Amino acid sequence: LYYHTPQQLGELLKLCNGVWRTICLLGARAGLRREEIHMLAWEDVDFKRGRLHVTPKDGWEPKDYEQRFIGLASDLRKHLEKLPRRGRWVLGDDRPSLAVMSAYFQKLTRKAGLTGSIHILRHTFASHLVQAGESLKVVKDLLGHSSMETTEIYAELAQENIDRAILSLPPIPGSTQ
Repeated sequence: LYYHTPQQLGELLKLCNGVWRTICLLGARAGLRREEIHMLAWEDVDFKRGRLHVTPKDGWEPKDYEQRFIGLASDLRKHLEKLPRRGRWVLGDDRPSLAVMSAYFQKLTRKAGLTGSIHILRHTFASHLVQAGESLKVVKDLLGHSSMETTEIYAELAQENIDRAILSLPPIPGSTQ
């Protein structure tokens, strides 16, 4: 499983300006798929409730027709709040095509000395959540996976959390005699 560490993500973000920074943050901090980033409209950003809504649009459906809400990470929220509203779409009405998004973002990734694609940002989001101790069920729901089997690729990253879980067992009086 390949993903970017926080340090690698920081290096990548240094190279991302304008729409490319927005794309990077939506992938790495909300786990959005490439098409979901492209189709994210301002009406899907709920600053009051602090979340994004992945929902169908005219002529487009999310993968597996899965609608979902994703909380806004504080850094993503601050970034979105500062963005100028240039039409309906968060990336602007002059947003890059899916093909341009993929090709140029791959160039940025290579320039940062990394490998991967926009989709790796989604893996990064999920990996960081699992490493922070979030349950695979929560990760599944945030990613919009239709089956837990798809999410279980991140389970290997949870071993440290599994080991640490033992430390949270309450003491039993008299057990150390």
